Amino acid sequence: YLSSMVQAFTLEASPDGVSLTVELVAHSLSRVSSINTSATMRALLPATRPRLLFTDLVCRVGAQSANTPLSSSDVVTCTTWRLRLENALAAAPGPRTGTAPEEYERDALPQVTISLTLPRHTADLWQTRWGTSAVLMADFIFTRTATVGPGLPYKLNVYLPYCQVDDAPLQIAGASVPSDTIILRALAPSAASAGFPIMRHLTPLAIEVVSGISQHPLL
Repeated sequence: YLSSMVQAFTLEASPDGVSLTVELVAHSLSRVSSINTSATMRALLPATRPRLLFTDLVCRVGAQSANTPLSSSDVVTCTTWRLRLENALAAAPGPRTGTAPEEYERDALPQVTISLTLPRHTADLWQTRWGTSAVLMADFIFTRTATVGPGLPYKLNVYLPYCQVDDAPLQIAGASVPSDTIILRALAPSAASAGFPIMRHLTPLAIEVVSGISQHPLL
């Protein structure tokens, strides 16, 4: 394709592994590219960096604060984790493009959600946060034991400076132990959150990658 844009991506982690799914919208399929030839694609080397593991993940969610950073008391134990970004891109064929679509543009606000499955329901904390529309902040840190350099481990950090509980259904199935499914929705921040990286612009979602690669697909 001559160009493409990210319509959505999903990053998921569970005991079965960690996966990234990217949904693209593209413009003008070309089967005669002189750059991305079949030989070029066949010559691509497989990834050699260490893969993320579910056991690398530490989740923290707490009350939003400009002064008090998240701490060990805000750690949330989960059995599954899922980040979803939707860009809400749309386009249609136009007079300049023939059967190909015009340039894709957002026709709605982008949406960012993070879903967590908690191993068991122990209190109504999440239902209370949902009912009161409490403003929270959260970070989700993957840290590998392998290092890029001395004292510098491979990391993938996901930050939500402002978020709210979008839903917190209690899962009850027969005689099984009740569990919680938490859905956090990112909000546009009005101020910086304590302990989060300094960013040029306040943003609902920030992703920080430590990989030793100057051009990473998540950057």
